[in-house]
Amino acid sequence: MSTNTNLTDEARHALAAARHTPGPWFVGAQNDSLYVLDATPSPAPYDGPIPREYGPNVVATPNFRIAGYKANARLIAAAPDLLAAIKVAVQLAEVASDWNLDEVEIDGEMVLTHALAERFRVAIAKAEGSSHG
Repeated sequence: MSTNTNLTDEARHALAAARHTPGPWFVGAQNDSLYVLDATPSPAPYDGPIPREYGPNVVATPNFRIAGYKANARLIAAAPDLLAAIKVAVQLAEVASDWNLDEVEIDGEMVLTHALAERFRVAIAKAEGSSHG
């Protein structure tokens, strides 16, 4: 892997090639329900109602009967950004390995960079619905 990679362009390309609804996604509210939308809701998140024109753009509807549904909605809304970031992170782990940086310290523990890259690849495969192996 080249160390002269423009990670921002690659992450943007990877996100554009994804099969999911492109981000960014936002959280909006209507009555007692939250919705994850692919367009900015107006008024601000959690200040429903969601205007009718956003109806076709609903990406997900977290179950408000489940504890933590607001946190779930925020996590779902962050998914496209997280996927793009982890694709960059796998590249960074590979570059670290290319530069013979076999271990890095994360939260006080030494982690093998190739194992970290593998964890990232597994998460990407899960998000994209593909197999990894």
